[in-house]
Amino acid sequence: MLLTEKRQEGEIKRGILLVHFGTSRKKARENSLETINRRIEKEFKEFHIREAYTSRMIIKKIFKEEGVRKLTPNEAIKKMKEEGFTHIIIQATHIINGIESDCMKEEVEKYKLEFEEIKIGSALLTKTKDYMEVADLFNREYSDRPIVLIGHGTDHHAASAYGMLQYAIQKKGYKHIFVGTVEGYPGLEDVIEDLKINEIKEVTLVPLMVVAGVHAEEDIAGDWKEALEEKEIAAAVSMVGMGERREVQDLFIEHLDNLIKSEVEDMSLDKHVRSIFYELHKKHLLMLRREELREKGKIIRKYFWSFDLDRIKKCATAPPLVKEDPYGVYGNIPREAWILRSKYT
Repeated sequence: MLLTEKRQEGEIKRGILLVHFGTSRKKARENSLETINRRIEKEFKEFHIREAYTSRMIIKKIFKEEGVRKLTPNEAIKKMKEEGFTHIIIQATHIINGIESDCMKEEVEKYKLEFEEIKIGSALLTKTKDYMEVADLFNREYSDRPIVLIGHGTDHHAASAYGMLQYAIQKKGYKHIFVGTVEGYPGLEDVIEDLKINEIKEVTLVPLMVVAGVHAEEDIAGDWKEALEEKEIAAAVSMVGMGERREVQDLFIEHLDNLIKSEVEDMSLDKHVRSIFYELHKKHLLMLRREELREKGKIIRKYFWSFDLDRIKKCATAPPLVKEDPYGVYGNIPREAWILRSKYT
């Protein structure tokens, strides 16, 4: 959706910029990225929706093959400023908060003073709840067969997200689901070892990627499938990207919704409010999220508070631990206080 109307003075104009890595595979793009765009547009009608791609190679290839010019995040933000946007949210469709996420945050940081408000959403796998829900959705979809979820992989410290997902899967008791990566740890050999230990002779390879594009076609359906079959493990391949799954779209929508409704930057609080927030955090009623970005060679950390809505709902509906007499407090007031009060009334 492209809206280019002029903003009246004093008017608030809100937008969501969806940032994708991108894919040159038109069908995969339609099934995943454009489906996500439409879902976001439908769910957040009060916002104008924009799109950007981070891969310049893919941008060039799409323009060459289709004549369509996708914007980079930098170009899209500049254009939103020209169109009069005052408040923008940038939501990337990254699986983990890795290198792509860090680069995007650095690029966005220089525009902080150009808008009245600019916020950045988190990757698919950020909170513990995200990992648990992803584990559940794959168990529902593949409850009858062993599968390997194959992510892109990275040498960034966010590679720990793959281990976290495998741990969440194990805690759920889903012994038929394994996690691997194309360019990181756990790799192909690690996965083969796990399959051998569990005496698995047949498996389905599933992309843990937003788009089932080049990596799915060449690495998963090619290299991984061939390597497994050489080890006498029959391998089927799913060509469904994460972005095509409604449950995954729902998670991105939930991240956006939480960001819109409830997040507060820690630096904006005075010391008294901050101390109250920490007390509420101890009671698990508030959550604290950390963002890191590199500025002039230094790592800058920012912290954001938000309500733990699930915990609050649980507390609100739970029966009281002790049934209290609403008038019982008066019994704790000393007799002398009642006498003193009577003298002055």
